[in-house]
Amino acid sequence: MVRQLDRPLTAAARPARPALLAGLTAWAGRLARPLFWLLLVFTILVPCAASLVLTISPRLFGQGTQWFTLSYLRGAFTGATAIAITDSLWVSAAAAVLGVAIGLPIAWLAGRTTLPGRRFVAGGMWLVLLLPSWLPALGWQRLVQADGVMYRLGFDLPLVTHAIMGPFGVVLLLGLRSVPFSFLAVTAGLAGLGQEFEDAARVHGASRIGALRLILPMLAPAIWSALAIGFAESISDFGVAATLAYNSNFSLATYQLYQAIDNFPPSFPAASAMGCLLVAAVAIPL
Repeated sequence: MVRQLDRPLTAAARPARPALLAGLTAWAGRLARPLFWLLLVFTILVPCAASLVLTISPRLFGQGTQWFTLSYLRGAFTGATAIAITDSLWVSAAAAVLGVAIGLPIAWLAGRTTLPGRRFVAGGMWLVLLLPSWLPALGWQRLVQADGVMYRLGFDLPLVTHAIMGPFGVVLLLGLRSVPFSFLAVTAGLAGLGQEFEDAARVHGASRIGALRLILPMLAPAIWSALAIGFAESISDFGVAATLAYNSNFSLATYQLYQAIDNFPPSFPAASAMGCLLVAAVAIPL
């Protein structure tokens, strides 16, 4: 009786699984790139373009009778809207600078010193990021308003109330909200830079502050990124604008945009005009 020998498969006869997997991976990579760009276009660029078209051609979207008009864009530069946009610009710039002024030293202390509790700093920053901006805004408002906690505890400090319930308080709160972004950007910059330059400066007699001054120019890209992110986050924030700023009679552009939609009848072209200006304003720090 003749039996067939069970011999191992040769290399040529074995299934080409690694080659198949490599081909599938390459095919998925080629497919993922255009899908990513399509997703980016249809979720970000198309809505922004539609908002701009609505501003200059409201009839195309059934929001007016004009096929082409610049009246809504001109209206954004006049009256209360222009004041709100101007206030948003300088408040956001001040908040971004304040965020860097606080976040940079914290990032350096947590990454380059033996600061007690430095391991918990990053977690605290993420916690601040997860908190909605209206929550601390309402807390500050309840604390310092005329019948708030501060006065009920017997502290009669009208100057504090006047400071917090106004532009200073808005800048301070938005600046504190920008601290985590500055911390994360500068921390990444410090990690990429390494500690060799600071060690060399310390070997040659420089103090810790002197070593920090040495690496500040090298951290310029991270600092500029922190400023840009802080500015963009502050100018687009609605929680503070709808709570602390609104109750302080200090109107910001995001709340002015909300009012354009909340009124009856709603003015979507006017809101789109303000939105386009806010998006364009983000390009200022870039």
